[in-house]
Amino acid sequence: MAKPIFVTNDVPTATQVNEFFVNINFAYKTATESVTSSTTLQADDHLTVPVLANSIYKVECMLKVDGAAAAEFKCQWTGPASATFDWAVSTLDNAATLFTGDQAAMFGLSDIPTFGTIATGTFTAVQILGLLVTAGSAGNLALTWAQSVSNATATRVLQNSFMQLTRMS
Repeated sequence: MAKPIFVTNDVPTATQVNEFFVNINFAYKTATESVTSSTTLQADDHLTVPVLANSIYKVECMLKVDGAAAAEFKCQWTGPASATFDWAVSTLDNAATLFTGDQAAMFGLSDIPTFGTIATGTFTAVQILGLLVTAGSAGNLALTWAQSVSNATATRVLQNSFMQLTRMS
């Protein structure tokens, strides 16, 4: 849906205001969260956003991740029944070293990709852009994540990581 263009003295309708301002859902991490010695995906404490049935959302997400290089980071998205989520990522691959090993790839809702971490205190940006299409069910788009390889050094998703969903239709 096209965004409205207003000129001086135009008065937007309630529908226009809702479509332009209200249909942006945002979540961010108010605290750093860690997983230690576990490869079991767990729901992120903050990065969950409600979505409507029969809707299309543009999804933008930036995760700040750190942890031992040997542990790496894996994630998966959960969504409403019958939803599809095609997402692209730009980050470090799982064999990366500092400033080398960039990865750009496409994934779907049920995929569980692994991304590189460098060291505790050296965060990696995981940038995600995607399109979520919900079918007959409303629900939540939620991030789940864990270490890819169990490690005694914590893998963390850091404070101020965020996700933003903009309803397109």
